[in-house]
Amino acid sequence: MTTVQQSGFRKDVTGQYIVKDPASVLDFSVDWSDWAKTGETVSTSVFAVEGTAGNLTLTNQTILTNVTTVTIANGYEGNTYIIKNTITTNASNTDVRRFKLKIEKRYA
Repeated sequence: MTTVQQSGFRKDVTGQYIVKDPASVLDFSVDWSDWAKTGETVSTSVFAVEGTAGNLTLTNQTILTNVTTVTIANGYEGNTYIIKNTITTNASNTDVRRFKLKIEKRYA
């Protein structure tokens, strides 16, 4: 099972999501370790926004063994974005994971 790492998920009637403030710039990672077979590593990773990206920006896409990471900035307050991570492994397997990112002003 793959897991998305960041500030923790919240849940509403549409399922789980991660909250990001519109002004924050944060790294989000997908850990593919439990999914990959022994000796298999992620060789390519592409993060993209499904649907309209608005002003959400994805940069600094990296791979460290079986953990893929993207830096996400901006986003319109009140919007929920679907972030899609497509990977290919050194064994030519391809898979996709998605997570919801909800943009809300965060207060102390």
